[in-house]
Amino acid sequence: MNEETANGKKNLIIALIIIAALFGVLCLVIVLRTHASLKSEPHYQQYVVKYTPALVETGKVSAKQTQNLQIPDGTVQKVNVRNGDEVKKGDVLLTTHNNEIIEKITDVKQSILKMQRDLAVQKQNIAYLKKKLSAVHQEENKEELNLEIARDQNTYRDTEAGLQNQQDQLNQLENRVEGRLKAPFDGVVSISTNNSGQSQYSISSDALEVQSSVSEYDYDKLRVGSKVVIKALANGKRQTTTIQFISKIPSKTATKKGFSMYDFTVDVDRRFMAGQSVQITIPQKQIKLPSKAIIKKNGQTAVYLVVNGKARFRTVAVEKQNGFYTLKSGLHPGDRIVADPDKRLKDGAKVN
Repeated sequence: MNEETANGKKNLIIALIIIAALFGVLCLVIVLRTHASLKSEPHYQQYVVKYTPALVETGKVSAKQTQNLQIPDGTVQKVNVRNGDEVKKGDVLLTTHNNEIIEKITDVKQSILKMQRDLAVQKQNIAYLKKKLSAVHQEENKEELNLEIARDQNTYRDTEAGLQNQQDQLNQLENRVEGRLKAPFDGVVSISTNNSGQSQYSISSDALEVQSSVSEYDYDKLRVGSKVVIKALANGKRQTTTIQFISKIPSKTATKKGFSMYDFTVDVDRRFMAGQSVQITIPQKQIKLPSKAIIKKNGQTAVYLVVNGKARFRTVAVEKQNGFYTLKSGLHPGDRIVADPDKRLKDGAKVN
């Protein structure tokens, strides 16, 4: 009985070994078939369609307009503003009185009186000669008198013209006696002292702008009117605004690793202040596609768009630039395309 039990256990063990061996063989077959299947199916990379990264530059906030002001000649009589005051166009910043002008005015007035006396004498002489001419009967004497009258009349006209010039000069000088320095536009007054100890006045407009520059390689990424985001580095304040100006002439002051740089300006409002450093973010609307993703088929330019795990033939309009294709139409940001299609890939084929 014990021998029969031992034989039964032995047979059971043999059976289990055989079952395990068959199971192992079956698993191996399944693995090999799966591997062969995967090996036969090509694997394709996918590319997500997206805008090119935003261009980021730095810049400084400054007054849109700044002007040094010329103080009128003379002694300053009254100053109506202080450094940093806000003024309106036409406001009188200071007044002056010019004693040297007064001396010139006196000289001009004396010259005017003399010319007036000369005119009176010349007028009397002409009248006398005309009266004398009317009493002369000999033609020879008449001709001589007519010449003399003509000369005196020319002298009279010259003196009249000189008198008018002196009158004009007098008016100009009188307007300069009391000088007024006026604000040429709305803004903030700055008062400084030069090396000679003399006060210098300048005015900066209320309107502000950001001044920056862009390299020749990024120049085409900017457009007048394009939206940009300005961020103050000190306090994080932001504003969405637009590019107002892009220079076509390289900057003489801005350089970057030997590249030509071009100035551009962006308007900002009063949430910023002159002198602040800012970051300028310029979003890009350009979409670039890998050159290997583009296929040419039956005279069409296309890509394989991935839709629900399948490749779909999609025609596109592109322009080749520096190893990439710039998308003109046919796709949208977020679309997925096959990045490395080959001749085996067909419309409707599954892609992983």
